[in-house]
Amino acid sequence: MSLRMLKEIHPDAPIGALYNNAAKVATNARQAVAYEESAARVNIEIAPLIWYYGYLHWMKTLLYLSDLDYPRGSSLLQHGMSVRKVKREVYRWPLDYTYIYKEGVLQSFRDVVAPDLTLPNKVPIGLLLGSIPSVADAVAEFYPEFQHIYPVVSSSALAGAAQGTAQSAAQRSYVSRRIAANIGLTPTEWLTSFTVAGEGNHPQRALEDAAIPTSHQKPSHGVRDRDPTGFFALPAFDSTHPWLYHTSHGQWIGDGHAYPLWVSHLVTVYVLSTLCRYNAVEWLDIVHWNNDKDAHLVREYLASVPTFPELLETRR
Repeated sequence: MSLRMLKEIHPDAPIGALYNNAAKVATNARQAVAYEESAARVNIEIAPLIWYYGYLHWMKTLLYLSDLDYPRGSSLLQHGMSVRKVKREVYRWPLDYTYIYKEGVLQSFRDVVAPDLTLPNKVPIGLLLGSIPSVADAVAEFYPEFQHIYPVVSSSALAGAAQGTAQSAAQRSYVSRRIAANIGLTPTEWLTSFTVAGEGNHPQRALEDAAIPTSHQKPSHGVRDRDPTGFFALPAFDSTHPWLYHTSHGQWIGDGHAYPLWVSHLVTVYVLSTLCRYNAVEWLDIVHWNNDKDAHLVREYLASVPTFPELLETRR
């Protein structure tokens, strides 16, 4: 099967090169499947390591499929990332930084699936978590400055939650006002950016280096009176809007600074795997709930890690 796929992708390639890569494609895919099938059964203490190596072998599978000459250098076989621990009296995993290099498996994979995307040089882990729907609410509970994705709430849901509130005849979609305030914008300013992005006039934004915010912006009060408290209405938007995410828990909207889901997951799982391998004291402190905030975030995240095919479906 691998050979047939390679022949379709590279019809003019010499048969020797096709056979060589067919073996690499097949074996890496088998390893990836084995890791993914094992991830649900292993102890949480080593689960991130299993998830990451599953992702890693899937990335290599696609790289060997797409490029018969991969890798063109040993640096392309490296992870392409590293983690720097932020020194503090009480260890806080989301405040660690991930450094992303110019070359590595991650960068080679990016060149295949999203060649126009510029990866950041460094980013705090919390910002990645705050870009993932399944864990964003938990992040907001402890590190609100890191939240960059918010649930879309229907008018009927808000009417049901507020006793005595009459439901509008027309169903509308709302989002928390924090989506604007958390990045220092008024609702009107954020809605303008949202509309422009939906019209396709918002250029592909390079992922900027992120600094940990030291203060919070106060929410703007320029919201129409008819909007429910703490929310503002979204304009009509297409299901393909680049800031919209469809999940098993409903729709979510990014604030324009959320990282692509596939990037957030690949880097987050890598970071957790490094804790498993190299920082047993901090990792087991998290796993066994002594470090309760980070333990909650880790367990929330690991409860719904997507498979690699699910990850690819999130590409924009």
